[in-house]
Amino acid sequence: MTTSHASHPDRLLPADPGTRDIARRLLAHVEDLPIISPHGHLEASMFVKDEAFPDPTSLLISPDHYLTRMMHSAGVDLADLRVGGHEGKSAREAWRIFMSHWDLYAGTATGYWVEQEFEHVFGINAERLNVGTPEHADAIFDELTDILAKPDFRPRALAEQFNLEVLATTDDPLDDLADHKALADDPTFSPRVLPTFRPDAYTKMYNAGWAEKTTKLIDTAGDGKAGWEGYLQAMRNRRQYFINHGATSADHGLHDTDTTPLSHEDAQKILDKGLTGTATLAEMRAFEANTTYRFAEMSQEDGLVMTIHPGVYRNHSASAQKKFGADIGADVPFQMEFTNGLRPLLSDFGENKDLISDSSFNRWLRTVSLRSTQDADMAAASNLAANSKMAHQNTRDVLDAVSDGGVMLGRNGALVLGPVVGTLHIKFIAPLNKRVERVMYKTGLSEAAAAEQCALEDRLREEMAHALYQWNPGRDENYDLVINTGLMTYEQIVDLVVETYARKYPLHVRIIPNGKDQ
Repeated sequence: MTTSHASHPDRLLPADPGTRDIARRLLAHVEDLPIISPHGHLEASMFVKDEAFPDPTSLLISPDHYLTRMMHSAGVDLADLRVGGHEGKSAREAWRIFMSHWDLYAGTATGYWVEQEFEHVFGINAERLNVGTPEHADAIFDELTDILAKPDFRPRALAEQFNLEVLATTDDPLDDLADHKALADDPTFSPRVLPTFRPDAYTKMYNAGWAEKTTKLIDTAGDGKAGWEGYLQAMRNRRQYFINHGATSADHGLHDTDTTPLSHEDAQKILDKGLTGTATLAEMRAFEANTTYRFAEMSQEDGLVMTIHPGVYRNHSASAQKKFGADIGADVPFQMEFTNGLRPLLSDFGENKDLISDSSFNRWLRTVSLRSTQDADMAAASNLAANSKMAHQNTRDVLDAVSDGGVMLGRNGALVLGPVVGTLHIKFIAPLNKRVERVMYKTGLSEAAAAEQCALEDRLREEMAHALYQWNPGRDENYDLVINTGLMTYEQIVDLVVETYARKYPLHVRIIPNGKDQ
């Protein structure tokens, strides 16, 4: 029986007994929930090919810059760890080097993570890492090699075992996303693998290959437009392409937080200089700041969540980048200033409710899975949602949103606004096959997945309404009008809504000369 601390059920929980008891109960609620990963660097092709991992070194050491840079700091050549495709040593020899340096990771987050992998994924006592002799390293290498050869350790099988529900990858704007589509269309693979728009290669003039990549972007997706106009059009088009393939966010690795916008004329001048290799570093930074501002502008238009992570000097070691490539761990954080840098962006977009609205109700909804949420999981989430503060906040949000008139979709509006004079409560329904067709068209999901999403949305809506307000939004008697959108055109629906409102509130409707209600 293992005695490793990596197997202890209270690992990482607070030392104080009272606080630890609370932590245990919180952990029990969430530890078996599906994994919803909004940011990752796995390739979708991994799940399409579903090939066995070749050896322990290529899986666990060579691509993990947290491991390799620690050993490099102790004098180990990155080539000997097979970083960047180099084969200075064999996979077995690189594994021996790793185990002989295991003491470097004592007390580190990286060391803890490796221990968890050994203990809970591979079923190997993590204490065996402490013996770094070549013979012992070979024994573990061979044991791991045998494990990785098993069918249940291929990417798809692991995704199922880990209860992976949603994985967002990080993708180049010109990626054709064929692998994402293949996974979405595959009924045998249940996790959702979503692309994430990552435009860094086209915003950082100071990176090698920027001019060639940017020229290709404009020529490929700019709708025939040139220069800065073509650049913006290409970005908009590719963002929409990503959205059509399931993307929900755009990820931006910024050098700093500067978001100062440029005029189109100045942006064009710097773009021209960048394409000819004559831009100064200050101009390159100004161009990057301007693109950050423009991407916020686009997020406001297309709805992609904008994620930024600035303050890191990427590929700090020029010699290491030249020899081993980018993203090998030579990144150094630096002091960051947010207040002044983000001011232009927040001043122009920070008051837009569609862009930044984030009530507790919305946050709760985003934590709930869009697929295969189990009843036990839903019950736990509902228990959290049932507190009065959340319900009160939602009520205030709904009332504020329609204080000057408007249309409220969902949010238990029929109940919250029930007694408000001037409201018309409408329930829209449609045959399941029509709803499934609409979901397939908007999301690109398969028919089975779209049907599953429709069923889940219905259940979540009913259970959330019960948790917050103890009512059922599906009952027809809660509405003034029930409309089957599968049997009517949009124009007919509009006419029916207007007529019903006029009948309910005849004093609120005025007839103007052209015969239209107002």
